[in-house]
Amino acid sequence: MTQTLETKPTPPPTPMEKLTADKERIKAECALRKEKIDENFRYMRDYSGRLILSGLSSAVLPSPKQSGAKAEGLGLLSLVWNMTRPLLFSWGIKRVQRVIGRATAPNV
Repeated sequence: MTQTLETKPTPPPTPMEKLTADKERIKAECALRKEKIDENFRYMRDYSGRLILSGLSSAVLPSPKQSGAKAEGLGLLSLVWNMTRPLLFSWGIKRVQRVIGRATAPNV
């Protein structure tokens, strides 16, 4: 004697069950996207100095492939140096004067 189990067809999900399933799926997707965004921010934080320097160097210094733009890149670098040199000199002079002023000031 074998017994046959009659399986009843599963009823379709109720609207509430559909909403609950969608909610869980959306939560899982949000968690996955949040993790990816966190990874990107971690990468930017860890490599921010390199990223900034590489961006600046590519803007100021020409790449070896650009032989025609080499003179332009060096001209840009020269321009930047000529603009910052007076600022650096004045800052250095003020700094030296401040150090000398402290050294020669009488202790009261």
